[in-house]
Amino acid sequence: MKKKISLVLSIILAFTFLAFTHPTNARAEDKDVVIGADNLNKTAENSAKVGDKLLQPEKGWKRYMHTNPNINYIGDSWEKSDYSHYSYLNNKNIKIKFNFIGTKIRIIGTSNIYKFKDNIINIDGKEYTFSQYSEREPSSKPTYQLNYENLELTNKKHTVEISIPRTEAQYTLVLCAIDIDDTGRLLTSNEILAESITLDKSSISLLTGKTDKLTATVKPDNATNKKVVWSSSDENIAKIDQDGNITAGKVGHATITATVEGTDLKATCEVNVTEENKGRAILAITMVNGITKEYDVSADEISAFEKWFDESNGKGQVRYGFNKTIKPYKQVKEYVVFDKIASFEIREYEADK
Repeated sequence: MKKKISLVLSIILAFTFLAFTHPTNARAEDKDVVIGADNLNKTAENSAKVGDKLLQPEKGWKRYMHTNPNINYIGDSWEKSDYSHYSYLNNKNIKIKFNFIGTKIRIIGTSNIYKFKDNIINIDGKEYTFSQYSEREPSSKPTYQLNYENLELTNKKHTVEISIPRTEAQYTLVLCAIDIDDTGRLLTSNEILAESITLDKSSISLLTGKTDKLTATVKPDNATNKKVVWSSSDENIAKIDQDGNITAGKVGHATITATVEGTDLKATCEVNVTEENKGRAILAITMVNGITKEYDVSADEISAFEKWFDESNGKGQVRYGFNKTIKPYKQVKEYVVFDKIASFEIREYEADK
């Protein structure tokens, strides 16, 4: 029994150690990517600051571990542990290179007395510095410290290079992981991203209930992220599906926006929806007794009258009624009888909008 209890305790301790030393998450996309589920110290908003231990990415972030194949380690003095890549042998030519798309980045590493205060991180040609130095002695356990962050990047492709300024320390540079905002991602070295999006129309006028189509062009042609997401500022006026088909709703103005998914690249089209002006007509009906009756009617009622007249000739309804407004009566309806009609005339005119 004692041996069995001892074995169970050993297993529990082993899993406890792994849980402490390895950032894990049930929502991990794969073994090298972890999706943030909670903020540091369970706060409502991101609360991690440079220097904090950050075993897990916070909400709104995803973590790419140091083993991700899209992270390139330049130089021959790199060594890999279970928790990090680290440089050795005082080689100033070592570098870490990678590309990503997103608006935020965090570098997760470590700190001790053998690290530099002024490591260099170059983002899109602009240099920043960050420190991995502290008064503590090196630890055999990973610290997963937040060494650097930049929260104000444009949502586009970024080129990053991390290097050291000197060579006089025993250990020079450590990378445990890279955190990127969860709408971004690491890129392969040869990945070509979209640079622009245009639409075939900048404005459209539609009658209510009518349809049209927009076509988006993403450049360059060989971009790997060419998916277009469509949206409307008011779907009650102009609704658009994800194939670019527009359906006009009520009268008004709306803006259709086409966005390259995962980027800030967008193009717009202004849609103006108006109501169809079918016009009106004076229907002049001459009776067999020579009297002419005139009715101011809509185009729809003209069609209805013509249909009735044709059907009555084939023994349909013998009379047709017109609504009239005569004060002070609430409603007046005047009828004409088919066999009393000698002829009729339709005098169309354009109704005021």
